[in-house]
Amino acid sequence: MKIVLQHDLENLKQCLLDTAGITSVTPSIFRDLSSQIYKSTKKQVSDSTLKRIFGFAAYTFQPSLYTLNVLAEFCDVASWAEFCSKNKQSSPAAIKSAAAPTESDILYKASELSQHTLQALKNKSGIPFPLTIPRDFLDEHLEIFLHTEYPVTILTAPAGYGKTIGLCHWVEEQLNFNRRENNGNIILFLSGKVLNRISNQDDLHHWLLALLGIPMGNILLADNFQLQIQQHKFHLIIDSFDSTSFNQEQLDTLYSMLTDVISIYQGNPNFKIILTMRSASWLNFKRELQQQNKFDDCFVGFMSDHNEESNVSLFTGHEIQLISSKIKPGIKLMPALDSEIVSLFGYPLFFQYYYQKNPKNFALNELDIFSTYEVIYNFILDKIYTGRFCTEKVLLIHLLVDNGKFKKGNFCVEKLKVYEDLKAYNAAYQDMSSIGIIREVNFSDESGYTECIEFVHVRILTYCIAAKLVYDNNDVFDEKLIDKISLLFDSTVRLRILKWCIFIALKNKQYSIFDALPRIELVASEKARLIKFLSKVIEQGFFGTDKDSAAETPFDITRPGLFNYFLGMEFISPEYSDALQSLLKLNLQDSSKIWIHTSIAINHVISLNSEGLEASIAALKIFPAEAFSTFHINPLNCLETIYYYLKYNVVKKEALTEITHFCFNPPTTKKQLNQLGSNYVLNLLALHVLSIAGNAKKKLRFTQILHNIHHQNDRFVPEYHFFLLISRAHVYVYMEKFDEATSIYELLMMDYRDDESKFTPYMRISLENLAARLIKHIATPQQITNMIERMANTIEITTYKLFQVNTLAYYLVADKANNGSSAYKTLYFKFIKIMRSNSFNPKSFILKYDELNPQDNLTTTILR
Repeated sequence: MKIVLQHDLENLKQCLLDTAGITSVTPSIFRDLSSQIYKSTKKQVSDSTLKRIFGFAAYTFQPSLYTLNVLAEFCDVASWAEFCSKNKQSSPAAIKSAAAPTESDILYKASELSQHTLQALKNKSGIPFPLTIPRDFLDEHLEIFLHTEYPVTILTAPAGYGKTIGLCHWVEEQLNFNRRENNGNIILFLSGKVLNRISNQDDLHHWLLALLGIPMGNILLADNFQLQIQQHKFHLIIDSFDSTSFNQEQLDTLYSMLTDVISIYQGNPNFKIILTMRSASWLNFKRELQQQNKFDDCFVGFMSDHNEESNVSLFTGHEIQLISSKIKPGIKLMPALDSEIVSLFGYPLFFQYYYQKNPKNFALNELDIFSTYEVIYNFILDKIYTGRFCTEKVLLIHLLVDNGKFKKGNFCVEKLKVYEDLKAYNAAYQDMSSIGIIREVNFSDESGYTECIEFVHVRILTYCIAAKLVYDNNDVFDEKLIDKISLLFDSTVRLRILKWCIFIALKNKQYSIFDALPRIELVASEKARLIKFLSKVIEQGFFGTDKDSAAETPFDITRPGLFNYFLGMEFISPEYSDALQSLLKLNLQDSSKIWIHTSIAINHVISLNSEGLEASIAALKIFPAEAFSTFHINPLNCLETIYYYLKYNVVKKEALTEITHFCFNPPTTKKQLNQLGSNYVLNLLALHVLSIAGNAKKKLRFTQILHNIHHQNDRFVPEYHFFLLISRAHVYVYMEKFDEATSIYELLMMDYRDDESKFTPYMRISLENLAARLIKHIATPQQITNMIERMANTIEITTYKLFQVNTLAYYLVADKANNGSSAYKTLYFKFIKIMRSNSFNPKSFILKYDELNPQDNLTTTILR
């Protein structure tokens, strides 16, 4: 059959409406129209076919000749060919006799078409459109664009970023605004699928004019339209202008046609084009524009990735809260959502999937870190492991994982290397691309051709890598598996892959992975995140918590090597305290529980939580005396010494006596030294106890003994070494050996500048605390004043209150020459507020406390 010309099809559509007596076109009218056609012609044309013809549903091919003949017959014409012939014969007369379409006619036609497109796209929304939200980034992007001289802008991102739904909200708002204001502005909103009707012989500009009621080929009316949009704005908006709507040949043709349209309206600030497309199509279009020297005509906004392939942002935490509130009014989310939750549901495709699986019991507020892994696991189960081509999809994933490499943080598979193999999995490849599992990225430039395949989300990537590693290891979770993770992957994905392996092991009830866990190389900050993850594993009930059960728990931290992953001063934080509380749910030995209660108590000391410290001490007193026999210094005595000093300014002697005994009788045998690996926390706790005694030489000697023992041990722990150096530096300051203390500080800062990601929040604040104490020796008076003012304006409540008190005191002492300034007074009163807000005795921190005011000199003896 011949190509269906757009103006002929538009005339047929109008004739259908006139014959059926339909004045308003909505999706609901097509069932009735289908029924009328059948009654009149005794031939069937489905309502879905009519929706496609009228633009309420997408279609790739032109209407069949059968359909066109039936519709022509309904309009009292023998056939489609005859309808086109009559339409052609009447066109010249109509042009002569009919008045040119008025502005209101064109505006109505554009609005009608836009409403059709809007309704069709709304109906395809994965989450019911009324429950979705406008996107702030998109509103800002288009607001900036419309006030520039650029004629065209692109919204580009991979599948699943929410481009279309965000654009629908913006278009609907603009249509409503134009209608209220009656400003004559035109918005023509089209789906890319509609442009399939254009043939290579058509002209895109004339085709668009025909849609607005301006007959094709009428130069006078086309010129009048151009004069019209000199006074009124015309926004041409095309959604899915990419390979999801066209084949490559069509795309190339339309790219060329579109650049011609841009040229026609060049210089008219009222003419704007807005396109959405996937990243791969954008890169092709970008090159097309660059070759024609028209790239500068395109406003791309602010690309959100280093590859300059996306300018569409993911959901922010605020947007996740907004849409959750619309889905489930009254839902109470934490003011600051966990980063793992934001990372997952910031990707609109995952948010949509979670809603579709839980439309009635949507409970985002009840999810935790571990639950996010369940969401991804079920997503992959539905999209890859079940349905069509599931075997091919798994084989394809194995192919990609085997041939991929990390480049600049991204896992890329060069398409040329796997091109021949992809032919065997073409259907699976296309399916995974369409549902947003993988994408193509073209990095070709003057240096050569480079086209890569990437996984669209790091959570999917790391799951696929983990699943492949487990498969290659014959589904065994042992040292060999852990070693592969350590050796093959860097810190950007290593921890994520490990978490997935733990998740898969738990699903298969293979707990041997915990025996091999200490073999993986993780820095302290990564270990902290692992502990947080494992605490959620416990809360999910994967391990038995029956205290009366004699069965050995698969997750006992007393197992060789596991201690260093679960207990450490560097992990101190509220989340760490919660994680330790989770460990207490397990069926552990008394010694393990003592370690955990001790670590929780240290958290309470650092946060100046007197009630929490009292509760921890009470919990430790329940254990029999023989349970403490394996500890070289009794942790209960240490904690009671600190508690009595902070609460009553009284120094108990028992712990100090034990520390003195340890100093004169340190362990010497290799066996004893290696057993001390699980005593690092206790050693650092003892160092804090010695600060109370005020004997700098004794503390320095104890620090040196611990240093020597550590370096004789088989395993070097960098975090433990860090705290020993911090402690030594504080002693040097107390002894007025400022050069030695400054040297240690500079050494630690070199390590911090080299890789700050290795430092946990507690390690960073410990370093900042030392800097505050050394400020007089590492900064000029003006720098000190600037730091005081900055701190007075920005200091916030923190859980590390002990360090906050110390740091404030150090700054106040360092800048006492300016103690009459407003910044100094602000800092001083914040200091007093913190001191009074806890139940400890302020006199345990500051001597001559009752005499303090901003004009007084501060004499400090601060617990470190």
